[in-house]
Amino acid sequence: QTAGQDIELTDSSMIDFGRFGSATKIAGSGEDLLIAADVDLHLQPDNDIVIEHGATDWARFFGTEKTVLINSTDTDSPESNLHVVGDITATTHITASGDISSSATGTFNNVTIQGSTGNLTLGGDILGTTTTDISMGGNINLGGHITASGNISSSGVGTFASLDIAGAIDVDGTSNLDTIDVDGPAA
Repeated sequence: QTAGQDIELTDSSMIDFGRFGSATKIAGSGEDLLIAADVDLHLQPDNDIVIEHGATDWARFFGTEKTVLINSTDTDSPESNLHVVGDITATTHITASGDISSSATGTFNNVTIQGSTGNLTLGGDILGTTTTDISMGGNINLGGHITASGNISSSGVGTFASLDIAGAIDVDGTSNLDTIDVDGPAA
């Protein structure tokens, strides 16, 4: 059958597919529209799927590019598969099998690197407060300087190629010095 005009249904009416009362239907409830499928719901447009709030795009699924853009009015497909404009919050884990990168600051309560190849590479400074601990089970290899406003302590032996001390030395133990060259008075 063909309708040449609008089809008007009452608020409690529905379009039922299959048998009356099936789970596959289109129904109205006041100002809401319910589209329900007994198994899967397939949307097959020739182009994009756009979800709007009023006249503003909230999400766009780009059909040809197979990408998703959320919280943007941009109509160009993003370069990544999923592009979210704004914050992303997770209450559980975020897992990635590839790289996670940022062009801005990343803020973390804790960072744990696991595995036999778990390396942390930093291209900048490590800044902390007086309550910040850095615990490592492996080696720390630095290409730059270590600057501390507090004490640096070790429970093992410190090995240095050279040592330049601009203040007093307090040694609680035996000093084994191969060669001594004193510039100034030795008391």
